[in-house]
Amino acid sequence: MTARLADISEAVKVALNGHAFSPAFTATRRYLPRFTLDQLVTLRVTVRPMGRTWDLVTRGNCAGDYFCEVGIQKKIDPQDDPAAVDTLIELAEAVQDFLLGETYDGATCIGVAPVLDQESLAAWKSLDELHAYTCVFRLTLREP
Repeated sequence: MTARLADISEAVKVALNGHAFSPAFTATRRYLPRFTLDQLVTLRVTVRPMGRTWDLVTRGNCAGDYFCEVGIQKKIDPQDDPAAVDTLIELAEAVQDFLLGETYDGATCIGVAPVLDQESLAAWKSLDELHAYTCVFRLTLREP
């Protein structure tokens, strides 16, 4: 038997891998998504299980929210290839649009929000200092 959060995160990963995105990628599920810059030459999409909350809806009836993060990372040179940044931002938008509103192993994605105080679809500091595109967003998945 696996943890419910692991099941839901795995279902998100499987759904991402079953859809034709451009550029293409193979999503992985990891608890510690750490990569060297050399490893980021390959486009990385990672689903990270994060946690859950429970709320009392009515007397004796609870509803639960599960959280996982999706990270998109790739080493690029933003000065020499701004079109590559555009492509990755478009991918992040497409992934978010694809996930929102869908159900994964019985939990429906009701929210997508940036993490790491990231108000945009790119972590500009990472892009500037590491020449690595990074976009991380949190999914809220609700179970009835």
